[in-house]
Amino acid sequence: MNRINLPQLVIVIVILALGVTYESLAAHSTHTGAWQTEIVSIENRYNGRYPEGLVVFTGSSSIAAWKTLAGDMDPLAVLNHGFSGAKVSDVTRYADRIIAPFKPKAVVLFAGTNDINGIPGKSHSADQVVRDVIALFDQVRSRLPSVPIYYISITPTELRWHVWPEAQQANARIQAYCRKHESLHFIDITPNLLNENGAPDTLLYKPDRLHPNKRGYEIWTSVIKPVLLRDLGPN
Repeated sequence: MNRINLPQLVIVIVILALGVTYESLAAHSTHTGAWQTEIVSIENRYNGRYPEGLVVFTGSSSIAAWKTLAGDMDPLAVLNHGFSGAKVSDVTRYADRIIAPFKPKAVVLFAGTNDINGIPGKSHSADQVVRDVIALFDQVRSRLPSVPIYYISITPTELRWHVWPEAQQANARIQAYCRKHESLHFIDITPNLLNENGAPDTLLYKPDRLHPNKRGYEIWTSVIKPVLLRDLGPN
């Protein structure tokens, strides 16, 4: 049997320790570094001069790709801080950079559709999404206790229709949670996105069968804007 002397043993322990440390740091970096480019891009729009008192829209790609948002919400003054691919936990992770510093008049959230994505092994349950949404609410309210938060319902889409029952459960439970808290609001756009057969209206979506097209955004606007104007006033 080969024996390892003390110096060799020390070297082995140090190598193993460094290896574990490196792997831990690498995993942490991969986790927290996701969407770093997009977040920095949002921050760079303002050159350190963050406008305050506006309505911040944030969430996944349906928000990020809403190029007509400012005009659609006029006379409400809004900021678009969406970033493509975001899950609920990603918005929570970056809330202190893309929400809190702007001291918004209100926050409008659309996240959850990438969580319940129907991909085997990667799709979240309604339970997980509800927990994550409540954690996001808590994160925002810990920094901005009185700010009203509007959660846009997870939308029905043809691409993810097979997991729609799970999304419906999440929507129902998030809506029930919002009803118990004065500063939380649930905006349900689901009925406006279904056809006469109760399926996603394909005329409202891009060819990817997931993201709203121009007509789709018009529907979003017709539901969301009146709620915000009613509660917040025009400016």
